[in-house]
Amino acid sequence: MILSPKEDFKNRTLRALASLLERLAYVCSLRNPDGTYDHWGLKQLLGEAKANATIRGIHADLAAEATRTSIRELSRQFENSGSPQRGPLALNAPFSGDELLSDHLRLIQDSVTAVADSRNSSHPAS
Repeated sequence: MILSPKEDFKNRTLRALASLLERLAYVCSLRNPDGTYDHWGLKQLLGEAKANATIRGIHADLAAEATRTSIRELSRQFENSGSPQRGPLALNAPFSGDELLSDHLRLIQDSVTAVADSRNSSHPAS
């Protein structure tokens, strides 16, 4: 069975990440300030324009799914990500001029981080 580039990326790359929040954060990390995406393998396989369109579509799908997911669930995913080297959560919207989506993802990012910080401060290390 031949998969579309979008399905191939989801099945081969994103499947390695356990949660929606991790997948979204990963795709966000691929986005450059000019709205293009850096993914060497897809660029080699598809060319830059098709690779960007593929990742932009996945980014939009993941962002939409995150806006439909409760803060409680996203906070649980963030806390369970388990990476001790995990940097700050950095979510962004696909480069489309959709300021409402950008603001919504920023609110999700801030809320998830605030929940984690409040849980960490209420359970000091022994």
